[in-house]
Formats: sequence, structure tokens, C-alpha cells
Amino acid sequence: MIKFIFKLIYYNIIIKLFIIIIFLFYRKFFINSNLISKIKSLKNSDTIYIFGSGNSLNYLKKSDLKKIFKDDTFGFNQAYFTSLPFKFYAFEAIEKSDILEDISIFNEIYFKNLFKFFNKNDSIKLIIIKDPRLKFINLYKFFKTIKKNFYFTNFIEIPGNGIEDIELYYDKIISLENMLPILKNIRFLEKKRSSLISYIDMFRRAGYTKIKLIGVDLINSKYFFQSNDYIYPKIYNQLPQSQPNTKLHKTENKKYGNLIFSEILKIYKKKYILEIEYINPKNDL
Repeated sequence: MIKFIFKLIYYNIIIKLFIIIIFLFYRKFFINSNLISKIKSLKNSDTIYIFGSGNSLNYLKKSDLKKIFKDDTFGFNQAYFTSLPFKFYAFEAIEKSDILEDISIFNEIYFKNLFKFFNKNDSIKLIIIKDPRLKFINLYKFFKTIKKNFYFTNFIEIPGNGIEDIELYYDKIISLENMLPILKNIRFLEKKRSSLISYIDMFRRAGYTKIKLIGVDLINSKYFFQSNDYIYPKIYNQLPQSQPNTKLHKTENKKYGNLIFSEILKIYKKKYILEIEYINPKNDL
């Protein structure tokens, strides 16, 4: 446990300080330090809807959206193609692709689309830039004129490759949080196979008791904005195909790792008192 605590201190203080120092020299827009506290201050509901980029988003009706947006909402990565008025948003530059040799073209279109989305949506109160890298600094400069709350946040990989390892990790975190509740606010965000597990934990720590996943299609990897069923305004430049269309999403495919997202989420749901629900627009709304 002592070694585990030292790791927490290292990742929270040393790495965060390093990232902040680097980016303070390059950025001209706002930066904030306490992400969880900021989310708490903006929280207006006990329920939050997390929007992915799955094809099921094309089956949402106007009446569904009216109901959903009575609660808090969060979109990440390519969810902006809906043009919906999310309250929170997160994105990251893509470092590699299974298809594209030059990912820089993808990232440039991606960031220009995001700039347009952020600029026209006053609803967005907080934007998370996940795992910032110095090599993408010219891309981040796209946002220097946007007066919104931006957070640079590094996600830490959960150690271990088996179910028992993940269970042990969460047991240690729960024990530490019970001893030091302030850790919910100040410690890093951790991921395994998918950033989504980090976002779920982020909102759990901010006090949400119901988390509803929508457009998180693990069975079909096709993006909603590349589908013939696309129903939203066509105002953004189309992105080149960066991942192959397969029956399983990459995070649910054991070809890319022993643990899959659904297994990790099952462990998470067992450890924390939290209602997490997949929403199928065809059946659940």
C-alpha cells in the first residue's frame, strides 16, 4: 500500500506539474487546475448522458433529445458531428491509425471541426484536452481565441492485465478514498482499454449517481457520421476513415488486449455504488 501511495503522489504532483509548466509557455487561452471541483460547480443534475460516436446516435428522435438535455450531457471525440449543445466535452489528438499512414491530415481536419463546434456552442462550459503532447502544440493553438474553460489532463494507465489485477486496483483506490476523501478531487484520471472508463469515474467523483451511455456501440465500430443513416446537419468537414469497420469495436476486441472494455466496466460497476446504463435509442427512450 505504501508503494501504491508513492505512485499516486508521483503521478499527481510530478507529472501534472510538468504538463502545466510546458503548456503555460505555449498557451494563450485559459487553464484550470481542479477538474473535479469545476465539474461539481457546474453540475445541475444527478444524471449525466455520455455521448460516444456510434451509429445508434442516428436513431435518436427530437423527443428523445428533449428528454436527454433536461439532464447534464457530455460528448467526446467525434460526438460534435451531432451539433448538439453538450455541457461538457473532451477530445484528444490521434497519434496513430490502423489505416492512415499520415495521421496529421486527420488531426488537422478534426481540430478545425472542433474549433467550429466550440465557437458556435455557448452551451459548452468545460472542455478537456486528454493526454496533451508537445508535438501537437500547433493544433492546440487552434483554440487560443476561444474563451472557454480548457483542462489539460493526462490519463494514467491502470496497471495489470487480468480481471484480478483490476479488481485489486479498485479495492486499493476505494480504501484510499475512504481514508482521504479529498483524493476524489485531486488524483489523476485512470484508463484501461478506453478513455470512457476514465470519464465515467470522473463523473462519479463529481457526484453523479446515474450515468447513461448513448452512442457507445461496442458491437459495431461504424461511426454515426460515416453512416448512410446520418440525420444531423452536414456542417463539418468529413474525416478520412482512420479505423477499419468491424463487427466489434476495437476496445471490445481481444485481438488488441486480454481485457475488454465491457469486462472492465463490469468490475467497476461491482466496486462502486453507481447506476451505469447503456441506452439503445430504438428501445430505451
